[in-house]
Amino acid sequence: MCAVQRAFAAQTARCHGVRAALGTGCRGRGLFASEAIATGDAVITVPRDVWRPLSAEAARDKAPANIVAALHDIDGRVGAGGQLARAMLCSLNVLADADSAYVTSLPPPPSVPVLWDATQCAALEASPLRAKAAATRRLWTACHASLQLKLDLEPFLCLVALVRSRAYSRRPVFTMVPVLEMANHDAQPNCDLRFDEAQGAFALVALADVAAGAELTVSYGPLSNLEILDAYGFTIPRNEHDGLSFAVADASADVLTAGSPLAPAALKHYRRVRMTTEDGVNAAARGHAGSGVDYSRPLTLRNERAAVRDVIASVEERLSAYPSSPDDDASALEGGSLPDWERDAVRVRLG
Repeated sequence: MCAVQRAFAAQTARCHGVRAALGTGCRGRGLFASEAIATGDAVITVPRDVWRPLSAEAARDKAPANIVAALHDIDGRVGAGGQLARAMLCSLNVLADADSAYVTSLPPPPSVPVLWDATQCAALEASPLRAKAAATRRLWTACHASLQLKLDLEPFLCLVALVRSRAYSRRPVFTMVPVLEMANHDAQPNCDLRFDEAQGAFALVALADVAAGAELTVSYGPLSNLEILDAYGFTIPRNEHDGLSFAVADASADVLTAGSPLAPAALKHYRRVRMTTEDGVNAAARGHAGSGVDYSRPLTLRNERAAVRDVIASVEERLSAYPSSPDDDASALEGGSLPDWERDAVRVRLG
């Protein structure tokens, strides 16, 4: 038995009703059913005394008051609602337990953009994720300075990225949950992670019958590839949550946009820009003078065409900022030769 398996066994020994084992599959290291499991059955239950010492609340109770205050000050300044401070405090707990069997059983840090080098980040050019990752890195760096740790910055960033990707962060708790945090994501999960606040226990519950040896998966949420890469360090082919839905104007009211994917909100803006005296007279005649003009309907065909042209030009300008065209990106993905990080960046661009 390898060190990771021994460490995992030490963790499961403290849990209840364990019907899972650590294994490796197409998603990497994860949880697998050690026996057949019926729908609605608990696969593993993690009691309070196992997860509570690894929680942000436990770290807050034993951390120096000035450290806690500094983290909450940074959190307040960026409007994180306490979640940033909790993530940092949770990371401190993992750091303090660095030589334990629990930490040994954890996977390596995820490949999230906040940890990428300049060459990798350049692949996200024009994507909002590039700016978001840079802002997150600056934020975590400020937290590192406030904590006054002996741990260097880069290992600290890796630690926080790991905690953020694995921690249970739904209120009222923010904590690492031994064993259960090894469950990987699937858009069609066969399990659900639940917290019983009254009992103070976490449980992995089967959503469907699971055969012995099958991987136990949960859903991280209805996330786009941008959101998944940002938090968890991977992307999903043909992610259904990457799409954008636009309402289409009724054909009888807006003949130029009927059947068009152009967003009515964008057209409304450009209609306002293209308003002319003629349009103002027409609007007044319909009883919609001044600020009460009804921009949701076409005013003149000329203005409608101008508004549509403006929207198209804006989309083309935004697309031109990307390092490659959508067709080039699609071809690169089909080639299958991209390194993992670049494949993920391309999927984010296409999303």
